[in-house]
Amino acid sequence: MTKTIKLAISLIQDDLEYKDLCKELFEMQYLSAKASNLIMTYLYADKQQEFLMKDEGMDVPNPKEMYGKSRMTYLYDKMSEMMPGFYSANISQTRAFVETQFSKDIKKGLLKGNVSLTNFRRDSALYIHNNAYSIFETEKGLGVKVSLFSRGKSKELGLKNGKITFLFPHMSVGEKTTVLRMLSGDYKQGAGSLTYNKRKKKWMFAMSFTFTPEECTGCNTLIVSLGEKVLLTLSVRDSGTMEEKPMKWKDQNVPGLEELEANQQKFYALRKKYGNCSRVASDTKCGKGYKKRTERLVALGQKERNFRNTFNHKISRYVVDIAKRYDCGLIQLMDFSKTENAAFQSWAYYDLQEKIAYKAKEKGIEIMAVSSEKE
Repeated sequence: MTKTIKLAISLIQDDLEYKDLCKELFEMQYLSAKASNLIMTYLYADKQQEFLMKDEGMDVPNPKEMYGKSRMTYLYDKMSEMMPGFYSANISQTRAFVETQFSKDIKKGLLKGNVSLTNFRRDSALYIHNNAYSIFETEKGLGVKVSLFSRGKSKELGLKNGKITFLFPHMSVGEKTTVLRMLSGDYKQGAGSLTYNKRKKKWMFAMSFTFTPEECTGCNTLIVSLGEKVLLTLSVRDSGTMEEKPMKWKDQNVPGLEELEANQQKFYALRKKYGNCSRVASDTKCGKGYKKRTERLVALGQKERNFRNTFNHKISRYVVDIAKRYDCGLIQLMDFSKTENAAFQSWAYYDLQEKIAYKAKEKGIEIMAVSSEKE
């Protein structure tokens, strides 16, 4: 099973100024996006030509006949020309990501017109090969050393060993545990990426890791339904005899309905207030442009999405913990969309189900969704 952890980083080495590093990274983001868009165009053109040749009954030449080399090598060479100064392994990682994204576009119906060709923006992520970074631990805390530049570019910037050293300044207990498991080898380190968070004004480093899910031998089923006076109601049933299992009252009812209703009312009131204010510039929020007048409304939307994400993470973890506590090997999710409770009308049902599913998978618990309650 593969997951990703994303952490803020801070520069801790002395041979490179932070402003100089930012300048180089922003330029690398631009060059990487430009090269990625070019490769997407090449892949799309090749696929279109292949489609037309098959339609005409012609034999489709293999990549070596077309380019004189393998397609992978050809695309890598093209990207290398447009990404000077990049660490070679990271160029390969970027190429692999672009090809994977193109395959996803094809599966979604690119050639049928169902989706558009993916376009990479100039602030897109910098993709890092799993061999191009290493985690370390010092008295100051956990950090990461990343190879970003080629040997020639490293000498130009005055880097001693060609690696940039970052520290993870802020980590939760869970995040620290994950990074330590990656450091010890319990979790297999995967590819990484470097992005800039404009809101936090910080660089963020994401690391993928792979691990083996736990084995679950539970013989019970946890049934999850929407409640009326509580958020969710839980019940446990023996998978063999189909008999109900006794549960503690507090374990049968998932809390959070009051929190959900309070936040929904708060967001609704603020959305109405900011929406009215955006029509005409006020004394406190001057500006003739639409973008300036709607800044608070856009920021509110992000806060609302953040709340939903955090809230669903908390609820999904609670449900999976209850399943483990009552020895359940299966979680049965009833139809969350069928409710008369107004608080659930704008709730992210699918997101919650997805979060329950992957958290359960980590514990070896299976998931089954049903359209209606059938005893």
